[in-house]
Amino acid sequence: MLFDSWEFVSWEDEAADHILIVVGCETACVDQGPFVNKDVHWLNNTTDLRVLTDSLEQIAIECVTR
Repeated sequence: MLFDSWEFVSWEDEAADHILIVVGCETACVDQGPFVNKDVHWLNNTTDLRVLTDSLEQIAIECVTR
């Protein structure tokens, strides 16, 4: 389950490995400059939500098996 393996913190938290950007439009005009060297995940609509949660769960599994 996603909530067992992820902690959501401010994007300014230096310990954050991944950035989740939630936007309300397809153009997603967000300055990505502050997120250099971080894995960025985009959420633009409800269809993306399932893809995003599957991706985050897979990353969590890979981290546990290392």
